[in-house]
Amino acid sequence: MTAPILVIDATTCVGRGVVGAALAAGRTVIATSPDAGALHALQSEHLSARLTALPGSTADDASAEALAGAVRRLRRPLAGIVVAACREPLGGRLLETGSDALQRAFDAVLRPHFATARAFLPL
Repeated sequence: MTAPILVIDATTCVGRGVVGAALAAGRTVIATSPDAGALHALQSEHLSARLTALPGSTADDASAEALAGAVRRLRRPLAGIVVAACREPLGGRLLETGSDALQRAFDAVLRPHFATARAFLPL
């Protein structure tokens, strides 16, 4: 069995596509999402022993560390990680965006990526 690909935010539109393509290519996938119901639905769509669903989030450092711990407990080395987060674009010109809106965008987009990198690079 090949090492699995970890798909973070696997229940987004992008994540579902990545999971489907990886499984179609014969890859093993570990799919994560903070939405346990959507994760269950994703697993129901792909009745495959090559898909492992793992509830969890990388929204902040604590959540990302908890998810990384759950992945570690699977004792399966990873072939790669795909962060399939879909966020609403900020829109408008940067110079016309207020600092509060920019901070919210950074928090929504960059913080989860940074938390993911910190927690999962050691894996």
